[in-house]
Parts: sequence; C-alpha cells; structure tokens
Amino acid sequence: MAEPRITRIQAGDIADWDRADDWLVMVGDLLQETSTECHGEPALGMWAVTEDDRVIGVVGIRRRRTNGRLELCRLHVRPEHRGRGLSKRLIGDALAHAHAHSPEHVTAQVRQGNAPAETALARCRFVEVSRSTREHDGATILLLEELGPEIAG
Repeated sequence: MAEPRITRIQAGDIADWDRADDWLVMVGDLLQETSTECHGEPALGMWAVTEDDRVIGVVGIRRRRTNGRLELCRLHVRPEHRGRGLSKRLIGDALAHAHAHSPEHVTAQVRQGNAPAETALARCRFVEVSRSTREHDGATILLLEELGPEIAG
C-alpha cells in the first residue's frame, strides 16, 4: 500500500475519476460544482488525498462574497479511511494555501452532528463561533473559525 499523497486538483482531473464508484461520483460531482465556485462562492483551490491511485479524501477553499472571508468547504474522507489523520493533512494543505494568499483566519461551516468533520476541524484548532438554521431543511449549521497561533499559543 502506497503512502497517502495530497495533491492540488483541477476541474479537469475530476473527469478522469471512476464513475462506477458511488462515493467518488458524489464527491466528484460536488467538486465539479466547486471547481470555479463552492456553493456559489469563488473557489481558491481543491485538494485530494490519494492512495494507490485511488481518491480517498478531498477539501476545497473559497472566498465568501458576502463577507470576503476565506472558508473551507467540501471536506470528505471515505468512511473506511477515517481516523488516519487524512482530514488534518487535507485541512493543513488548504490552510497553508489560504494563508499564503491572506493572513486572515479561515472559517468553516459544518452540519451539527457531522462528528467526523467536527472532530477533524477541532483538531485543526477551529472553534464554534455561532449557529444558524438552514432554511431548506431546518438543519443546524455550526460556523467555526480557525484560532490563530497568537490565540492558540
């Protein structure tokens, strides 16, 4: 088994993904939407973690039009590969890219009860700053913000 590798990906890379893999189809479709925009916001980049030439996790980063803040989006790791620190590595690469473009703190939104995402973000020094209710399904969405080194230190 090869060591997992994280690479920055482009929209064209997604077209080559295995369309017979349901998880990959779902994630690929989400990323295809994210390639230039992420939930309607300008995307700054997308990363995938691969192992043995198989995509096992992804993350994106975007700049919100409403407030100009940088935000992580589309964090997904295959369930059978969770608990290996892959989310932390993906988030780390995305944050490094974000901080190379802006010194500001990065935010993330996660549906309350999405334990894998909540745990991964907490391990990367994200803390809850507010909550809201999503209009179309009533889900509670947590707004998280990255603690800077001067705060977390």
